[in-house]
Amino acid sequence: MKKKDVQYSIDRRLGYIQALSEAGYEIKEDYIKNLSSSYSYNPNEILELLRSDDCPSAFVVCDDIYAVIMVRLITEVGKKVPDDISIVSFNNSIFARFSEPPLTSIDVSPNQLGMEAVVQLIKHIETPTMFATRSIVPFTKR
Repeated sequence: MKKKDVQYSIDRRLGYIQALSEAGYEIKEDYIKNLSSSYSYNPNEILELLRSDDCPSAFVVCDDIYAVIMVRLITEVGKKVPDDISIVSFNNSIFARFSEPPLTSIDVSPNQLGMEAVVQLIKHIETPTMFATRSIVPFTKR
């Protein structure tokens, strides 16, 4: 992982690895790729994986915009989503809803995340000696 990786990306990567491990699947490090957080990315590494004989049948992508890019790259190598390769992404943004085919995307409830953050901030302001807290905000799959 690079220093520039944002926390949500790191957490999603760790969750992916944990879920595969708990389900008894092998972790193939060469399947875990980083796309640049800028839009000037180099798709060659992903195209190479998509063209390989060992191409995964599904991808978990940390954001809908990258999932849209993946759909384009999958199409570029002559494969189809979801017939040949499945994609699951995060955020349930407008990209997921208007993509063709529509994306399977985890809605991370940003409004609820923001409200919970403010509630926790107020609690910590009112009780400065309070220990750090963690909250779990429910999500939905669309």
